[in-house]
Amino acid sequence: MIKSIAILILMVFCFNGNAQVTEPIDDLRLGFGINITAEYQVKHGLKFRVAATGGVANYVPLAKNNFGVLPAVHIGVLFYNKGILGSNLNKDYYRSTFFDFFANATVTPGFTNNTTTSELEYRFVPLYHFSDFVANPLQNTFDYSFSIGSNWLMNPDKNRASQTVGFFNLNIARRVQISYYNDGGPVLDYFGDREDRFYTGGLVLSAHFNETAYIGLVELSFHKFTGWQQYAVDTADKLQLDHIPYNNGDAFGFNQQQWKLNATSFRQGYSAYITLYDFNAFDLQDFLHFNSDFPYHPDYYWGWRIAGGVSSLFKTE
Repeated sequence: MIKSIAILILMVFCFNGNAQVTEPIDDLRLGFGINITAEYQVKHGLKFRVAATGGVANYVPLAKNNFGVLPAVHIGVLFYNKGILGSNLNKDYYRSTFFDFFANATVTPGFTNNTTTSELEYRFVPLYHFSDFVANPLQNTFDYSFSIGSNWLMNPDKNRASQTVGFFNLNIARRVQISYYNDGGPVLDYFGDREDRFYTGGLVLSAHFNETAYIGLVELSFHKFTGWQQYAVDTADKLQLDHIPYNNGDAFGFNQQQWKLNATSFRQGYSAYITLYDFNAFDLQDFLHFNSDFPYHPDYYWGWRIAGGVSSLFKTE
C-alpha cells in the first residue's frame, strides 16, 4: 500500500508539461490534455483520477474576426477509484476502479476572435465542454461567447448505462466563465436524456488571470452524481415522496455531491484544490428539487467528508 501511494505521488509531481504554439493559430485547432490527480480524503485515504481528452475545433468567420462560430468535438476517458465522484461507495461493491468514456460536440458563437500568439499567450482560457474534472486542452479565443452542446457517456459498469448530458457555457471578456451541465433542466432539455441519473448536473464558476500571475485559473464548482434504479424516480414523483426510494444498494452507493475550490498555475503545470463531499445542507441540486416539488437523491452513504488534492497538467494545443 505504501509503495502504491509513493508511486502515485511521484507520478503527480513528475508528470508535468505545458506546450503551446509559438506561431499564430490557424482556424483549425487541435489539442490533447492529460490531468493526473491525487486526492486525500479524511478517514478514507488516498484517491486518484486520470483524465485524458483530445479535441478538434474549427473557427468559421462570419464577420472576419469580429464575429464567428467555433464548432468543436472532444473524446476522452476518466479512470478513477472508489471515493471519487462517479464511483460506488458500497464497501462490498464488485469493483474498486471505474471508467468513463465520453464524446462531445459543442458549438460556440462569439465576438472578437483573438488569433495571434501575442493576444493569447498572456492568458489561457479553457474551452470548456463538460466540466472541470475532465481535461480541457483547447482555448476559448473569443472575448465574449456562449457554448451549447451534448456529451455522450459510456461506462462498462453493470449498474451504469449510457447517458447524454447537455452543456452550456457563458464567457465574459475572457475573464469569467460560467459552465453548466445537466441531463435536462433549464436550457438543456433538448441536449440531455432527461433521465435524472449518473452525471445529473453541475456548475463551474471560473476566473481567469494573466500568465504573469502565479495563479492563472480559479474554479468553484458543484457536482451531483447519482445511481439509477428503474421506475424509482417516476414512482417517487407520482407518490409525491421527498426522496427517491432505492431498493438496490448498489444503485444507492453511487450517490454523491461535491463542492470544490481549485487553483491552477499554468506556468508550473499544477493545480491544487480543497473539496467537500456530501454535506447535505449545501446540496444545490436538493435545493432545486425541493423548490420544484421533485424527489431528491439522498447521498449520505459515507457521510460528509473533506478532501484535498493536487493535479499535474499536460496540454498541447
